[in-house]
Amino acid sequence: MRYNRSLDGLRAVAVLLVLWSHFPKIDGIWLSGFFSDLGDLVGVGYFGVDLFFVLSGFLITSILLNEKKIRNNIDFKFFYLKRSLRILPIYFLTLLFCWLVIGPVNHDVSTSLFYVSNFYFVFDETGGPLRHTWSLAVEEQFYVFWPVIVLVFNRYALERMCRVWIPIIVFLLSVYACFVWDPELGPRMLYRGTPFRMLSLGFGGLIAVWAVSIKPPSSSVKTGVFFVALAFLIGALFFESKGLVQWSSITKMYGFSLLSFAVVLNIVFGFEYYNRLFERVLSLAPLVAIGKISYGLYLYHAVILYYFGMSKYQIQSVHLYDWLSALAVTVIISILSFHVFEKRMTALKFLYVQNKRPAAGSDDVRKL
Repeated sequence: MRYNRSLDGLRAVAVLLVLWSHFPKIDGIWLSGFFSDLGDLVGVGYFGVDLFFVLSGFLITSILLNEKKIRNNIDFKFFYLKRSLRILPIYFLTLLFCWLVIGPVNHDVSTSLFYVSNFYFVFDETGGPLRHTWSLAVEEQFYVFWPVIVLVFNRYALERMCRVWIPIIVFLLSVYACFVWDPELGPRMLYRGTPFRMLSLGFGGLIAVWAVSIKPPSSSVKTGVFFVALAFLIGALFFESKGLVQWSSITKMYGFSLLSFAVVLNIVFGFEYYNRLFERVLSLAPLVAIGKISYGLYLYHAVILYYFGMSKYQIQSVHLYDWLSALAVTVIISILSFHVFEKRMTALKFLYVQNKRPAAGSDDVRKL
């Protein structure tokens, strides 16, 4: 796959939106309080996580489709090896730190260890340092079954599934969860449940099918999705103002998924307007650098905030010095983690390519 700097820039935007949502206000600075309240109002953290999901759906599906196209098969062992080397080492180290240092968060650690924290936190709203691991659990659960689906279905069936059937099934499940199963727990399940987050992951898969099939969407499609997304988000605000939490949750889920879909769609197939201004901004070196360490930033920031007693579950505002210190520690640890540890772990995948996969031919191996 051709490297796209804009996607790293978009990862940076996504993780910065999550940090915006999770960092507390700064004492005595009105602008900080304004942006914190604004972020909570418009759901910047929700949008940031959805961007990650659409990006993940696109990248994983693209990798699988390209391998299927070249080899007419998918090497599941190699796929899970790559995912494991990229995700698990620093994830397990973070869980170990929480268990040994932070203390009484055993349920958080155990559910996060087995990647079921997304369902656990639907029923437990207690604040903790690992609540953000729910999104990583969603992605891991997605990795379990999605490669099989990509292998079994041809691209036409896969395209129809991502474009039609997943949105319809998610809508029906959402109505059932919010109005039949439990009106209180249903909206929480929409936010953290893998079946509902398949909406965003499926939209990412749809972009991948279009990209691999060299089927660029029309300009009207790329523009129209933005307006549909905004309509859903305006509807979510309206329903929330009327106290209709269930409908607000459903429209918010569709709104942010469609908005993230529109953003990634325009990056992958090229921006239409403003002389590619957005693409150039996302390709700026600082954003690309942040995007490369985005996994560490996402994984470490909540634990660091909780360790220093600065999580929003613990306190609403902090002094400027403490706020900057927590941010600096998060960034430094993420940089060191990426360059000293993560890059070396992910490089181990090449040993598998050299030792186990030469039969496909050197050209094919390089493509993969």
